[in-house]
Amino acid sequence: MSNDQPEPSNYPTQKRPLYELSTQFRNWRFSPEHLTHLRFSLNAAAVDAIRHTYESEKPGSSAVVSFLTADEELLLVKLYITKITQLCGHFRFPEEVEATAISYLKRFYLKNTVMDWHPKNVMLTTLFLATKTTNNPISLETYTTHIPKTAPSDVLDLEFLVAQSLGFEFAVWHSHQALWGIILDIQNYLDSPVDSRSLYESALTHVRASRLTDAELIYTPSQIALAAFALVAPELANQWSNSKLRTDPSTPAL
Repeated sequence: MSNDQPEPSNYPTQKRPLYELSTQFRNWRFSPEHLTHLRFSLNAAAVDAIRHTYESEKPGSSAVVSFLTADEELLLVKLYITKITQLCGHFRFPEEVEATAISYLKRFYLKNTVMDWHPKNVMLTTLFLATKTTNNPISLETYTTHIPKTAPSDVLDLEFLVAQSLGFEFAVWHSHQALWGIILDIQNYLDSPVDSRSLYESALTHVRASRLTDAELIYTPSQIALAAFALVAPELANQWSNSKLRTDPSTPAL
């Protein structure tokens, strides 16, 4: 009688990092080529739909319409990312709120186009949603009265659409948090003390700059954090990386 049960392994089971169990790792990481394909496909579908609407009302009328390209749409999204930063400064929201709102805005426009949904109100909605999902709530009335030409309905009307476009996946793993983890670990690694706050603030400027790029949609938070740290303290970053790699004797040092 054959035994279909697999033999127990003699090797210890390797634990997967918590990040690899997240929805961010599963659903919101792409290759650069995939991102380009997504954006061009969304743009082409939106242009076709708008052109069809024009042509159904008046044949030939779409010929005079200048449609946005995928690259132009991305530029608009980046513009409104900077608006999130400005509003967070105005409201004095913490770093987590700003980073989360920016992630939400980027993810929304991987499912929709700016020709369908103008970035202004989507940006306001992602920021308001981020205050709630990061446990930094603000009342809708307070929020909208401090933003010119904004009514509560501008946010409420889009809140479900934004949440739906995010797949109701609100947790975001951020590189600024991974950066702080590296800084704390380096304090334990070094014999001599370092100015951890100064190192963190300097590297954080590079993390913040990365939010205007696709980095978080391509790389892990720890990769972005280490890259930012290496721009500030390359030798220290290299020493720390090598110390981590040498925990596995089979892994060569960098």
